[in-house]
Amino acid sequence: PWLTARGGQDLVGVARTQAMLLDALSFPLSLAWALLGCGAVRWPLGKTAGPLHVVVLGATARAEERIWAETSYWQEFVSMISDVCPVEFEFVGPELNHTAHHKVHCIAPPCAKTFLAGRPDLSPANTVCAVFNGGFGNFVASGQDSLFWSWWPDLLFLSDGGWPCLFWCANDYADLKGEVAVHASLLGSRFALTPRRNPFAMATVYSDGEGPSSKEWFNGNSHMYATCGFEPDARHPSCREFGDAKVRAGLTAHVLRSAQGDGTFELHA
Repeated sequence: PWLTARGGQDLVGVARTQAMLLDALSFPLSLAWALLGCGAVRWPLGKTAGPLHVVVLGATARAEERIWAETSYWQEFVSMISDVCPVEFEFVGPELNHTAHHKVHCIAPPCAKTFLAGRPDLSPANTVCAVFNGGFGNFVASGQDSLFWSWWPDLLFLSDGGWPCLFWCANDYADLKGEVAVHASLLGSRFALTPRRNPFAMATVYSDGEGPSSKEWFNGNSHMYATCGFEPDARHPSCREFGDAKVRAGLTAHVLRSAQGDGTFELHA
C-alpha cells in the first residue's frame, strides 16, 4: 500500500525488479513503523517546537550512510512525522566514512557513550537511538563473542541512562534470541516493545545454502524490539566487571544458558 500511495503501479513495478530499492527503504519505513505504528514512544499532544533526534548507532558506510548520501529515502520518515515534530538524524559508528558531513560521525567503540557524552543538547526526552542489524547477539549461534563485547560498554551506558533504543535484527534464531538474552539476563532491560516481526524488512534474504538443509539465513531488519532503562533487581551483579577475562567468560556463558531453547521465539504479531 505504501508503494502504491507514493508512486502508483509504476513504483510497484520497479520494486518488483529491484530488491535493493526495498532494502534501502526498509530503514526509514521500519523506523516510522516502530515510532508511529507500534507505540514505542509517547508523543506530546500537538506539534512540538523542538526536534526529535534520531541517533543511528552502529551505522555503516555501505548501508545507512549510503542511503543518506545517495538517496532521499530517510526523508520519508521526516515526511511521515512532520505533523508531530521536525527530525534531526545523526549517524554514529566505527564503520562510517571519515567525511566532512556534520551528520556522519566515525567514532570507535564505545561510540554511543563518546558521541552522546559530547552532546549535552541530547537527552532521553528528545532522542531515540536506533540500531539496525547490530548483530551483537549472534554469538549464541556462532560462538564468536568479540562483536558482543565491542557493543557491551555502549549497551550498559544506554541502559543506565534510560535512553529509548530501537533494535532491528537480521534473524530470530541467533541475532534476536541472543540480543534479547543479553537484555534480559545481563542488563535487566525494560522492554518498551517486545520482540516482533517487522513488516518492512529488507527484500533480500541471504542464506548459507538452498533448500531445507540451509541452517543460516539473514534478512535485514526482519525482527525488532525496543528497550528503555532497566530493572535494578534484574541486572546481573557482575555486569560492570567485564574488564576481567574470567568474568567475561562467565557472563557469556550466562547469556548462552539464557538463550537455550528450540531456536524459535513466540513473537508479537
